[in-house]
Amino acid sequence: MAGGITRGEVTAVADDGFTVASMPIGPDAGDETTEVTVTVGDDTDYTATVDADPDAVVTGVCLSAQGETDDTGAMAASTIAVSESSDGECSAGMAGPGMGARGGGVAPSGQATS
Repeated sequence: MAGGITRGEVTAVADDGFTVASMPIGPDAGDETTEVTVTVGDDTDYTATVDADPDAVVTGVCLSAQGETDDTGAMAASTIAVSESSDGECSAGMAGPGMGARGGGVAPSGQATS
């Protein structure tokens, strides 16, 4: 089974999971959503989003950023999510499942995940 990421608004909740109106990921992905069923179990890890400030960005934390890039690849971030590393590694799905402030997933600018 391949890994994946989904982000978006939760549209239904059941005992064994939920449904997400999943938003496309990527700069040219568009705005059309797709319904994704997400199952959960006893081994599912959950994280919560909490308020933070620029002091949350320190050496050793994991970070996801979204924003406009210039022709050199430098980014002016509009959204940043910070999380602790796990055993010195960052998860590809950290900060939540995906990027973007529309409908969920990554915290709005100035917030971090824990």
